[in-house]
Amino acid sequence: MTPSESAAVDDRIRMLNWRTVCVGWAASIVIVAAVVTSLRAFGELDTAFFGAGAGAGEGAAFHLPAALRHADGLPLLSLLFAGLGLVGAWGLSTGRLRRSHSHVAFALCLLAGMADFFLASPVHQPLFGLPSRLERLVANGRYADADRLLGDAGAGSMRQRHDYVRAQIAMRAGDTQRLEALGRPLLEAADDYVYAGSLDPGSAHVYRDAMGDLRVEVLAAIDRRLHGAPRSAAGMSVASAQAGQQSRELRAAAMTGAALGLIAAAGLLVALWRRMRANVLRIVDLVG
Repeated sequence: MTPSESAAVDDRIRMLNWRTVCVGWAASIVIVAAVVTSLRAFGELDTAFFGAGAGAGEGAAFHLPAALRHADGLPLLSLLFAGLGLVGAWGLSTGRLRRSHSHVAFALCLLAGMADFFLASPVHQPLFGLPSRLERLVANGRYADADRLLGDAGAGSMRQRHDYVRAQIAMRAGDTQRLEALGRPLLEAADDYVYAGSLDPGSAHVYRDAMGDLRVEVLAAIDRRLHGAPRSAAGMSVASAQAGQQSRELRAAAMTGAALGLIAAAGLLVALWRRMRANVLRIVDLVG
């Protein structure tokens, strides 16, 4: 084999290696997405068909505001989990790492995922989308533990978001007095956001910073629980609790369909990756 032919073969092998790595990475990402979506789908199905229904949340799913979930900065354990998984997939795909070293990377990836699930902050959603510890406590009906785990927010817009979460916990716990104390100021602030904010752009900006990531259907659920009928701007803009339950069922069905699709895609990608990896290793052995 001439030097130019040898270089061409090396280029082909390098290209096949990277194609295999890309398929392996894609398979890893889709597997994680399938696991996260499947667990989310189980939660949606349990809430929609076996939960307390509108009586617990008045047709609104429990919601953590985005600013609250992201308050702790970068999700380092989630990023470590993803990085170790990609390293392991790269090592197995190319043979550049010993198989035992790739397995160690996957083992460390699993440990990082477990640490992310059990040790991260209460409102952090581990592995880029699994329910946080706070959400799991609420889903299990441990409302007092969830309220304690949330802790103190201090002052400002973050306190308002904490009150928003605590109001949802009080609504599910049936604590009308606490819901009154927390929910009524939220509804008044939401009304100010809608009415006064439209007349004063400066006030609108302040209210948007404080309430822009709150869900109107949750505020409407609080309104219905406090007053029995829609009285706030949020309450009057959202349909009845029955429609909220129907939207839950549709969301559960959509999430289940997405989970099944991701599981099928993950299976196909893994099968393709295994075949590509076997071909690469066979070619390397023949050339070597």
